[in-house]
Amino acid sequence: MTDIVSVAIERPNEVAGAFLHRIVRFGQALRAEGIPADPTRVQTLATTLGFIDLGRRDDLYFAARTSLLSRPDQRDTFDRLFARFFPPLRRKSVEPPADADGSDPEGVPGAPDAEHASDGEGEDDDRSPTPGAAAFVFELDEPPDASQSDDGSAPPAVASYSSSETLRTRDFSHLTDAEIAVLRRLMARLRTRSAQRLTRRMRPAPRGPTLDLRRTIRRSLTTGGEPLTFARRELKVRPRPMVLLCDVSGSMERYTRLLLQFLHTVSHGTGATVETFAYATRLTRITPALKRRRVEDALTRVHEDVQDLHGGTRTGEALASFNRNWARRVLGRGAIVLIISDGWDRGDPVQLGKEMARLQRTPFRLFWLNPLLGSPSYKPLTRGMQAALPYLDDFLPSHSLESLHDLVARLSELPLRRSGPVPAHAKRRPRSPFLPPMVRPR
Repeated sequence: MTDIVSVAIERPNEVAGAFLHRIVRFGQALRAEGIPADPTRVQTLATTLGFIDLGRRDDLYFAARTSLLSRPDQRDTFDRLFARFFPPLRRKSVEPPADADGSDPEGVPGAPDAEHASDGEGEDDDRSPTPGAAAFVFELDEPPDASQSDDGSAPPAVASYSSSETLRTRDFSHLTDAEIAVLRRLMARLRTRSAQRLTRRMRPAPRGPTLDLRRTIRRSLTTGGEPLTFARRELKVRPRPMVLLCDVSGSMERYTRLLLQFLHTVSHGTGATVETFAYATRLTRITPALKRRRVEDALTRVHEDVQDLHGGTRTGEALASFNRNWARRVLGRGAIVLIISDGWDRGDPVQLGKEMARLQRTPFRLFWLNPLLGSPSYKPLTRGMQAALPYLDDFLPSHSLESLHDLVARLSELPLRRSGPVPAHAKRRPRSPFLPPMVRPR
């Protein structure tokens, strides 16, 4: 069964081994009850685990029932043993296994009679959260103990599901290597959606605000001229371009490993044009590196390209390089700019304020994501943050997976047009009387 580990689930070694061991013992208990769950069926279940959402206990239940059962009359025995081997994990402790008579009030996920057995079990419901929420945490309750018996009463290691979603709100700087591995898989499934913008081109629309005269005439010719039905159209909508500038200096080292993966997810998941830059003491364009499909290859290429990784921070000089060499190329069509930095800067704050004022004139929205903002006691008192704050549209945290979810939701809800009065830096310059009027495109 050792070759099944690589096929079953991608989890830390101790959790994956305990979970696989639990499945094997579950099959042994089923065979002891007269259910023909032979090793071939158990191997089928282990192989299936790589194709289901392990954050949902219901998915595991139905996958096991489909793989291990052969007759409908075996379901009651199967439900009783499943509730014993895979109990839902409560907030802080695991419920003890059910007795041999099967009197487990929790019931079995997916079974209608078990789901509605009691109205007081709402807080311990192990069903998956709404779409868009993080999956349940996969964790190990106790260390393996090979000395226990194989009677199925108390398995040596319990790999169960937690509805507390602790990894969703944990600060990136406080995670262990095993938790980072789990969080990277959760972040890879993060669905990102860029803000939308109106273009100058038109598309057919049943209730569009503009009359489409050409389509109206063509439609009337196909019907002999009458009755005349009016065709309408509206402006096309496309994703807004995004520009990401990530601080990879020494003070951001504990956040960089996960924030770079977030940049990779945004680059591949929004459907918009995304330009990504990393900076510490100088600016480096890492867009080609993040174009690689596998995140491991992309991060390896980033570490090779960024020569000042984990060095000092000079945000003002990096923004000056961006404004001078890249702003005109990547900030067109109402782009959104995201700066990810903790605000600790060794450069000149006067230069930083000057470059921030210059950068603010072009994009549709300017975000600053600060990992330290997730701390309740944090105050932006550094000279760098004080120089940048007056020019920001949004100042948000980026310390956890939940904060990144909130950022993605905020980006998707941005309006198509800038609401409210137009700021001074976004107003058009007065047109010269010697220039002909602009001809609007058809």
